[in-house]
Amino acid sequence: MARGSERPKRLTEVEIHPAAGDKLPALIQVGETAALAVRAVFSDDSTAENVSAAWKSSDTRVLKVSSKGVVTAVGPGAAQVTASVGLVTSTPVPIQVVRPAATGFAVTDDSGKTVESVTLRIGETKHLNIAVLPSAADQSYTATVSNTSISTVKKGN
Repeated sequence: MARGSERPKRLTEVEIHPAAGDKLPALIQVGETAALAVRAVFSDDSTAENVSAAWKSSDTRVLKVSSKGVVTAVGPGAAQVTASVGLVTSTPVPIQVVRPAATGFAVTDDSGKTVESVTLRIGETKHLNIAVLPSAADQSYTATVSNTSISTVKKGN
């Protein structure tokens, strides 16, 4: 081609890749974050790294994504992340978000004081608050007593 008649290169593809490491996150826990980056591919096969992009989550109840490509897992479920540069949008990246496993319980009284054990006299009752740890874990639990002939558990306020 004669000088000056070269075709200008045009953006042909937008690729999402991890900002650090070698794998895109397929599964993360509620509360975790992952940094993503964009690679632009042009018609002459040249590339540009860390290009500014418009980021989008398919479900912001599951994943939120910042303008810098940092994904935050906010609730259990599945969502897809895309990045757009101009009119070119990446292939969606699916990410599954799960709750972390329960690691323990916090038992408190109505004043918020930690309760290690309870001693009651006949006819007395005690209201206890139970929280599963970490707070992002599934909060379901079953409270029981070892001897139901002397005490019972009632779920409620």
